[in-house]
Amino acid sequence: MRLNIAIFQPELIYPRGAERQVCELAHQLSMLGHDITIYTFNKNVDFEFDYLIKDVDIVNLNKSYFPIFKKTYSLLPRLIHFSKIQLQNLLYTIQISKLLKKHDFINAHNYPASWISYFTDIPVIWTCNEPPYWYSYKLSFILRLFFMPIMTLDLLLTKNVYLVLTLNRMIGSLVSRAYTAKVNVIGSGASLLRKVNHIDNLVFDVLFVGELHEKKRPEDMLNAIRKIKTNLNNYKLHIVGTGSMSGRLKKMSKQLNVNAIFYDQVSDNKLYELYDIADIALFVPEKEPWGIFPLEAILAGIPTVVSDQCGLLEAIKNYPIKPIDVGDIKALSGRILDVYENADQYNELFARLGRKIGKKLHWKNYAKKFMQITETIY
Repeated sequence: MRLNIAIFQPELIYPRGAERQVCELAHQLSMLGHDITIYTFNKNVDFEFDYLIKDVDIVNLNKSYFPIFKKTYSLLPRLIHFSKIQLQNLLYTIQISKLLKKHDFINAHNYPASWISYFTDIPVIWTCNEPPYWYSYKLSFILRLFFMPIMTLDLLLTKNVYLVLTLNRMIGSLVSRAYTAKVNVIGSGASLLRKVNHIDNLVFDVLFVGELHEKKRPEDMLNAIRKIKTNLNNYKLHIVGTGSMSGRLKKMSKQLNVNAIFYDQVSDNKLYELYDIADIALFVPEKEPWGIFPLEAILAGIPTVVSDQCGLLEAIKNYPIKPIDVGDIKALSGRILDVYENADQYNELFARLGRKIGKKLHWKNYAKKFMQITETIY
């Protein structure tokens, strides 16, 4: 049955995991013969994943958020800015609702896309990769009072969601406690754009790709490398990403005398050049619902060190090496050194793992699973 499906993603600006998920799903659903329209508040003219959605209709409000406040540690300006953003979220969502065509259902991605359910009679399935942080973290009494209005509004506007899809059971549990809709764990997908060549350039290349934010703990990599750098003959730490910690990490790498190379946003071609030379991938966040980068690294056969809070572990049973406890610098540095000293053993382990999970987690199979789960709507 050919369906007309809407996908609502608030922004298509940055080439991050959620945006990749949206575009891959749209592409695969289109390949399955469905008519797809993506609705968004704002989309870059030259978006990194445009090649995936060239056969998909795009409805773009072309609306930007208020300029972010000047860097400050004062709470009041941050709270004021937060309130302005929520007002924009509401106004933009109402505008999107007025542009909706006739669709069999809407797949709303991430917060606040679920709010669309309040303004339409079209069934809404919400892909919630991570619920709003006021449901995920313990808040002080004062912050809880401040967030109470937006929490109340969020619950009201989300109450008509038909089904919530989550990446793993942990996120599913958080969503179930906060919202009334049914929850189904679907995971996500991963695939490589091309084969990774594994070029030996006589350098031990360490790679991280992701947002430079506290919850990703990128400083742990610098501290771990510092402990063992005298044992590493000719190494480079490649850090790809942007975020609030960017300047601090660059300064820290100089202070620790760690040979780190920083990249902002990179093209797929450049990213795969880094995959080609990578000897190890590091991804040790304090909280991560999934992890597109470590999954791609595993598919490429790159030995990949993850933390015990990385959500992809739920999708990969019997991970070949013990995950690192969050913040355990000694264990992280020890694992990096072990991979350096036993490269052939680790390369074979991850080559086998990559082959094993490649078919299971391919975006094509993710799209088919998505349609199987949603078929109760139509």
